[in-house]
Parts: sequence; structure tokens; C-alpha cells
Amino acid sequence: MRTGIIIFIVLTMVSFSSTNSTGKSSSILDGIDEKIEKTPDDPQLYQAKSVLLMELGRYNEGYEAARQAMAAHIRANDNVAWFGLERIDLGNYFVTIGFNMTATERNPPLTGITRPLTFRLYNKNAVPVAGIIDYEAGMINGKAASVAFRERDGKTILNFDSIEKASAYKDIRAIGVKLINTMYLMPKPGPQGLRPEEGKIPVILKEDFL
Repeated sequence: MRTGIIIFIVLTMVSFSSTNSTGKSSSILDGIDEKIEKTPDDPQLYQAKSVLLMELGRYNEGYEAARQAMAAHIRANDNVAWFGLERIDLGNYFVTIGFNMTATERNPPLTGITRPLTFRLYNKNAVPVAGIIDYEAGMINGKAASVAFRERDGKTILNFDSIEKASAYKDIRAIGVKLINTMYLMPKPGPQGLRPEEGKIPVILKEDFL
């Protein structure tokens, strides 16, 4: 119960408070770390830490905390499939980034695809307004060899043959948000109100994202 209260307070501050200060967030972070020392197997504490680090702009640290949360979920042998990392404001729209913890992410294949992160676009009334974009890692011999961004319908939008170009969370989030702006929020929207010129997907040049 106490952990649930902590999570509620943290998520409320991050998602809804317009007066949240760095000092207050850092103080809450210290409190979460103290809780983790006492109950290191509680996944919700790591989730709260991850969300708060994102709010502080410490993106790569926040992503590592998310990975620690997944490790705790694995130890708990539960079936929690994902949790929310960030909500990024884009004016009349906002993007959410979800950290995925399905069986594939928990136990990556030797050869295959994992989808660690998912980007979703909503309007200001929290109504989904575009396709879901997954950040994927291509596994070869148990290691990530390439990364890509793909619409959930199966179309690859952007593929990187070198994982170093899009492996740090700070870079992944920046590329994902830029892709959403390019694909769905360009000026002169098409008939659906989102895609440009007759609803066609714009040409995505990898060079523009390096």
C-alpha cells in the first residue's frame, strides 16, 4: 500500500503539476532510493525512479532505472507488459513513451526482434490520433545488431544498420519525437487532418536523423 502511494504521488507530480521544481523532485528521488535500499525487489519503486529521472532530464539514467524495474518484475515472476516512461507535450498534441516488458523483451531471442519502446500520439483531449510507432532492436547471436522505428502495421519507417546511432535513450526519444512530427504533424495536413498531401507518408531520410 505504501509503495502504491509513493507511485501515485510521483506520477501525479510528473504528469499534472505545473509547479514542480527540480529541488522537490530531487528530494523525492532521494526518498525513493532509500525505499529501494530497504525493499530492492519492489519493481514499482524502480518505475517511480525512472519516471522521475525522466522529469529531471536525466534520460539515460531513467532508462537504466526502467531496465532495473523490468529485472525486478522478472524476479517477481509477474506478467506486467509495460509501463509509461514519459509524456512529452507538443502543443495541441502529446506523445507518450512506453517501456515494454513482454516475454520477448524479458528474454530476448538469439535471433529476432524485440520492441523495447513504443511511441503513441494523442491530441490534447487524450484521444489517439495516429499509428503506433515501435522502436525495435534486431538481435543476432543474442546481441542487438541493428535498430529501427516501425509503424505497428508493419511498415519500417527508419532503419539504422549501426546500433550506436540510436541506442542511448536520449537519442531514441529525440528521433522518435522528430519522426512523429515529420510524419503526422507537418504543415498542410491531408484529408485525415494528419498526413500531408493526399494522406501519403512523407519520405523519411535517414541522414536527417543522424
